Amino acid sequence: MPKNSVGGEVEQVSKDHLLEMFDISVQDKLLSNLNRAGVRGMVVFEVLQMDSSCFGNRSAYIFGPSCTYRTLDEMCAIRLGDVPSRFMYPTHYYLRED
Repeated sequence: MPKNSVGGEVEQVSKDHLLEMFDISVQDKLLSNLNRAGVRGMVVFEVLQMDSSCFGNRSAYIFGPSCTYRTLDEMCAIRLGDVPSRFMYPTHYYLRED
């Protein structure tokens, strides 16, 4: 299991669990991105700094041979954001089963 950059492990989840992490209004878009050719899976990034006004905000990014990030390990080695209170760390991932 990959580790995130704050010392925790990035948890593998099912597709259903991944979708439940997001509002129903974006679930179709998540599925659409997951079903694109060359996509191997999706990583969920989350703001983990508890004193941040953005605490708990989530984003999902695809990875695969035809994506900007090609592997799960490459994806889990990054953090997103420009200031500490907005840093997003990988917390969950889903691997397609095909």
